[in-house]
Amino acid sequence: MRAIGTYSHASHTMKLKKSAKASGVRMGAMIVLQHLCSRAEFDRPEVTITKPQIVRDLGIDQNTAQRGLSKLRALGVIVPIKGFEGGRGVPVTYRLVDIGDDKPEIDAPAKGLSGKISQARIRIMQEQPKLTWGEAQLLAKREIGA
Repeated sequence: MRAIGTYSHASHTMKLKKSAKASGVRMGAMIVLQHLCSRAEFDRPEVTITKPQIVRDLGIDQNTAQRGLSKLRALGVIVPIKGFEGGRGVPVTYRLVDIGDDKPEIDAPAKGLSGKISQARIRIMQEQPKLTWGEAQLLAKREIGA
């Protein structure tokens, strides 16, 4: 039996899948989400992975992987928290977020400038889901004045 308030990988994975399915994501994004959930740390809802790993592990094409990640980021189901500057083969750490019925339970760093930018980027991506992560990041930096 787990203690109240502790993280449960299985229940978190089920909630994520339910949230994504309810939002009407395409099959490619669902497959990517299931893979991210299966690779997540068991003590916290985070996964570190590269796009080539996703492509190789799932046997999908790179565009499908990219579209899936973009859609999941736009919905707020995954939030890049480390390594998101980019570069070929650079692993990105994503936080898996249960968006539920209301708002995301995001533990994004709230301290300092990077935390403010991260929170602004998340809000901007939720308000304007067609933006790429980079476009939302630039808008967030301008909004914060960084």
